[in-house]
Amino acid sequence: MLLCDNRSIGSKNGKKLGVIFSPRMAEAIGSGGEQNAYWTRRGRLVFEGSVDFSPKRSLVPGAANGLLFGFPPAEVNPGAIADSKWSSYVVLPSGVVINAQMVANSTGIHDRIPHPDGNGPAQEDDLNNPNFAPDQASVVMQLLDGWQDGKPYYFHIVTDTSDPGPATIELGVFAPRLANLPTFGLFPGGSMLPFSPTANGRTIDTDGFGVQGLNAASLSDRQVQDPTNTFPIDPRDERYAPMWDAHVTEFTIPETDRPILRSFDQINELLADGTLIPFRGNANPSPLANSLSDLLTATGAIINCPVITQPEASVIGTQIGLPRNY
Repeated sequence: MLLCDNRSIGSKNGKKLGVIFSPRMAEAIGSGGEQNAYWTRRGRLVFEGSVDFSPKRSLVPGAANGLLFGFPPAEVNPGAIADSKWSSYVVLPSGVVINAQMVANSTGIHDRIPHPDGNGPAQEDDLNNPNFAPDQASVVMQLLDGWQDGKPYYFHIVTDTSDPGPATIELGVFAPRLANLPTFGLFPGGSMLPFSPTANGRTIDTDGFGVQGLNAASLSDRQVQDPTNTFPIDPRDERYAPMWDAHVTEFTIPETDRPILRSFDQINELLADGTLIPFRGNANPSPLANSLSDLLTATGAIINCPVITQPEASVIGTQIGLPRNY
């Protein structure tokens, strides 16, 4: 079990514990999208729900559909499925909300724990994986890169999602209870932070800024490329929340002309001139009460993506810490 770094416990306590203070997480209480937990006398946290890590992840890329290719996938099978009671927004007896991530249990391990050979995700739910060291409360997990305010290296980690599609694409847990959290498309109200993936970004790096898009991530079943999504604010802003609300865009121009999307300001400009449109699969046909954009629409997919680090320079390909399960 791993507890990630976002809790609604007050800024001073958050700093002492080395976690992010996210007061908007408290909006989850009473929504039905959270779960309750209690402490045993031995100091163990007992949850209402659980996760089955035994399913084998698989993905079939989607066929060409106009300018879309690869995404949305033709078939998805998440590598981990939560039961109806599991949510990573966990309410403690004190009323504090924490963001608690299940990374392993007797059924197997999270797909973001990398395969020991370094070639993609863990394809086997092997509790002896050297990147998982429960005796030392240590685990190595693959991060995802992203863009925020024109800057790269917005490193985060996908843990669980309310939809089987992104759960499969981004190696997360399919946790349907998250869909009850309040309220997608709403910001700064609700308990979530809007972010913007693109359905059909660049799949070839032509200028050193990389590739981007849910299509790039969907074209390989071994998941050798993550989407580099775009985010509106950094975790120092108290409007931040680790539960993210997908507002997917779609390019209307050929792939060779598509820029890398690096900020919400850029996305809004491209939406205004028609280079981008809201993804045709978005659940809401018109923009909701979202102060970040009056042009984006919400997909309805909720994805738990706590930010881990924002370095000044690239650490892609770097492992921080050593596995100790030997």
